[in-house]
Amino acid sequence: MTKSERFLLVLEYTLLAAGLLLLVAFAVVLVHRSLFSHLALQAFDQASIAASGSSTRPSQSVAAPAPKFSGEPATRLGTGSENPSASKESPMAVLRFGRLGVRIPVFRGTSRFALNRGAAWIAGTGLPWEDGNIGIAGHRDSFFRVLKNVTAGDEIELATIQGTSVYEVREITVVSPNNVSVLRPRGVPSLTLVTCYPFNFIGSAPKRYIVSAALKQPSSSASFQDGFSATPSR
Repeated sequence: MTKSERFLLVLEYTLLAAGLLLLVAFAVVLVHRSLFSHLALQAFDQASIAASGSSTRPSQSVAAPAPKFSGEPATRLGTGSENPSASKESPMAVLRFGRLGVRIPVFRGTSRFALNRGAAWIAGTGLPWEDGNIGIAGHRDSFFRVLKNVTAGDEIELATIQGTSVYEVREITVVSPNNVSVLRPRGVPSLTLVTCYPFNFIGSAPKRYIVSAALKQPSSSASFQDGFSATPSR
C-alpha cells in the first residue's frame, strides 16, 4: 500500500468517525427534546390537577409593561439570550393547538436549554396569566414548526395553573428580527408567537414568523390534557 493510499484510508476512517459522532450528538439532542418535553408536560398536568380547586383564570389583570427594546442583543426576536438557570424549572404554561393536536410546554426564559425542551416566554412581555401581550418564542425546526400549519381563525389554548385561555389567530406576518413592535401591549389581551423564517432555511434565518392572536374566551382546563401530543409537526 502506497503512502497516498494509506493517507486516504486514514482520512476515510477519520471522516467516518466524525460522522458517527455527529449522528450520536444529533440523537442525544432529539432524545433530550422528546423526553424532557414529555416530563415537563407530565409535571404541569400533575400540578394542574393538584390546583384544580382554584384553576379559574384571573378576571382582570394589568397589562405587562412593554419590553425594554433599547438596543441590547436580546432585543432581537428569538435570540435565546436569557439565563439558562431560569429554564430549569417546571413549565410556566402549556400551549395547545387544538386543530393540529399538539401540546407544547412553555418555559421562562429563551435560553437554548429551554428552547430545546419546548417554547419559551419572552421576558418583558405579558405573563401567561395576565391580560397583556404574551410573547412566546420557539425554534422553527422543532416545536414551533407547527406554526407553518396555523391559519387565521384557528384557536390556540394557553394553560397555566390558574386556568386556560382561548385565543383566536387574527394575523400572520413576517418581520425583521429587529422589529419588536409586535411584542408591545395592544388594546386587547393578546398572544404573540415568534419563530424564525423561512422554515426550510439553512443557518441563521433572516426573518421572523409572527402569529398574532387575541383572547377569545376563558375556558375550563379540565380536558386540556386529553388526546394531545408534545411531538412537533413536521
